[in-house]
Amino acid sequence: MSSSLLIKSTHVSHDKEVTIDGTVFPSDAFTFSPQLSYTPIDRTSIMVPPLCYAVLTGSMEDVQDILTNSERTEQFKNDLDDALFFADRSKSIGKGYLLLQAGANPGRPFSSNGLHGVASQGLLGLIGSYVLCRNVPVDVRDKTLSTPIVYAMDLDSPHDWRTIEYLFKLGASPEAKVFHSGHTYAQIARERGKVELAQKLETYKGQDGPLCKESLYDLEMFI
Repeated sequence: MSSSLLIKSTHVSHDKEVTIDGTVFPSDAFTFSPQLSYTPIDRTSIMVPPLCYAVLTGSMEDVQDILTNSERTEQFKNDLDDALFFADRSKSIGKGYLLLQAGANPGRPFSSNGLHGVASQGLLGLIGSYVLCRNVPVDVRDKTLSTPIVYAMDLDSPHDWRTIEYLFKLGASPEAKVFHSGHTYAQIARERGKVELAQKLETYKGQDGPLCKESLYDLEMFI
């Protein structure tokens, strides 16, 4: 199945194929016509530019070499953001730090970004850091209109709900409709066979406003 995230580099001939375990981009596991249907993907194969490839397969030194020797074109800035998504999704905190220091945007809209990556892994400290310190919109969407909450649904219970509830406390809307099909979170969870999660999503009442920045310091930064 083709990936929902189109990765393009400045030098297409240098792109390399990588295979990543699991469903990397949530919408790839769904079909929407004639009705919503979910089929998990064991492996995702995509072509990625050199920086993303280094993040996924190389060392910290490999990543730093590319950052040091690359011209800061608009395309390379996009590569930075894509690479941060992959670093965060693979829990490569050190590589993610290098990318952030180089100017990666953890909240680039209409692309799988850093916030989506940390949400998919339940990294509450980094979620809070991105939203509260870097002002990433908590409901930021990728190109398929998936939000961080959709990415968090890939976690096993109870980590899925723990992460989703934290996103709600940071200001995410429980009523958001996702994908181009406009499905609710509960519908997505139920189709995935997560009945208990769907019930929690349907009955969530929330709190009076999002968390303040000081709440961040009650969490370990890299859970």
